[in-house]
Amino acid sequence: MASAASASTGNRLLDALLRECRPLRQSIEDLNVPVGATLAREGEPATHVYFPASGVLSTVIQLAGGGSSEVFIVGSEGMIGVAVWLGVKTHLANVVQQAPGVTLRIPSTQFCGALEHAPRATSLLKRFIAYSLRLAYQTTVCNATHTVEQRACRWLLSTAERAGSP
Repeated sequence: MASAASASTGNRLLDALLRECRPLRQSIEDLNVPVGATLAREGEPATHVYFPASGVLSTVIQLAGGGSSEVFIVGSEGMIGVAVWLGVKTHLANVVQQAPGVTLRIPSTQFCGALEHAPRATSLLKRFIAYSLRLAYQTTVCNATHTVEQRACRWLLSTAERAGSP
């Protein structure tokens, strides 16, 4: 049986980071919020980074006309809030619980401090940023070239995959 120090969190990126930054485990907080809840608001201080252990989180941009648009979706493969590690002090978008599940969060100061002397964890985060950019590119192209029905299908499949739902 795995020790508490090496037990899985349910988030693959966080588990990999914890292998390089074990003390970070002490800063993890569990959140269990309802679907639709806003965990962070655009422009507010980025006090935490978020790792879905189950369920799905989205970043949502508010539009000038009053609507909104989802710009990034993440499940247990990643995180939301990596911009704080890049030096951005405020949230770039709203963070919304999109599908039911447990979300883990870590205070931004502890997260950034733990990674200062962890080159392997830094390399891993750089790869996650590259993955995130590629996903954003793909989403932009999809939104520009596909019908509403095709975009809805893509969103449903992406969300189901991240939520671990058939």
